[in-house]
Amino acid sequence: MKRKRSVQWVIMPTALFADDDCGVCGMNMVAPYRLNPSEGEASDMVTEGDTVTIQFYPKTKRLGVSHYYCGWGALIRSIMDLHDRL
Repeated sequence: MKRKRSVQWVIMPTALFADDDCGVCGMNMVAPYRLNPSEGEASDMVTEGDTVTIQFYPKTKRLGVSHYYCGWGALIRSIMDLHDRL
């Protein structure tokens, strides 16, 4: 990552970030979380997540940690925001 300039997305095991909170939903990385926060169905709970999405910001040398599905949801949200602006 030494020569990278843009944000890099990496998938890593959840066990490495068990004590951290998700940057998108705010829940602990090993706690069950809702797949779709807008719906309240209990069947939407994800209980086993073996991977997390890491966003590495080279300019500030910081990490953004999120659940796998939360990371994809945030990416899709940013794409839709860009679509609305265009």
